[in-house]
Parts: sequence; C-alpha cells; structure tokens
Amino acid sequence: RRYMRFNISRLIEDLGGATEVAKKIGKHRTAPYGWINRNKMSTETLSLIKKNFKVNIDEYFETSN
Repeated sequence: RRYMRFNISRLIEDLGGATEVAKKIGKHRTAPYGWINRNKMSTETLSLIKKNFKVNIDEYFETSN
C-alpha cells in the first residue's frame, strides 16, 4: 500500500532555509525545525507559505511504501 508524504524538509530548504521562511511568514526562526522534526505543520502555516512564496505545494508530496 502506498502513502503520500509531504516533504517539509525539502520545502524549507528550497525556499531559502528555516530562518528565511520563518522571517517571511512572521514565525520564530526555529519554528521550521519543529515542523521538520514532527513532520507536521498546520494548514495555517502552509497557507502563509503559499501566500508569501511562489511555490507549487503539490511538488512536495511524495509517494512512499
């Protein structure tokens, strides 16, 4: 059975790193590390990223076994 996984780590790296992402969306500079470590982020955060960066969120969904 295959599952979809959202690659938060790659997203953050592609957008310029944790500090850059946090600064642009108004979060603490260490917040992105928490998202990566927990492998979770809120839809509010995802919305802020989509609003503040030119990014295709769909590219960060990966299929895993």
